[in-house]
Amino acid sequence: GRAQAAVNHLMPYTQEFWTSSDYETEAAKVTGLDMASLQNDWNQIVDQALAEATLKRPAPGGFVPTGKHSVHSEHLGFMLAEMQSLARAHPNATW
Repeated sequence: GRAQAAVNHLMPYTQEFWTSSDYETEAAKVTGLDMASLQNDWNQIVDQALAEATLKRPAPGGFVPTGKHSVHSEHLGFMLAEMQSLARAHPNATW
């Protein structure tokens, strides 16, 4: 159904959680927290939630996360324009 389609579409993007940017690597030296160290726990929690929702984790694909290294698809420009127009149309809005 629609929920499974959403999981299938969005799950590949979660791989970027475990890719460290330069600033995250530097921060990890100070804090001792490496995001990749959270991956197993995160996977267990997500797998439990998916099972409870009777959804399946999609097979790993060939997604290469690049956003943390400032390499974005052409879609980012459209999203930024939309968000900026909303903020300009409602300058005193609170979220």
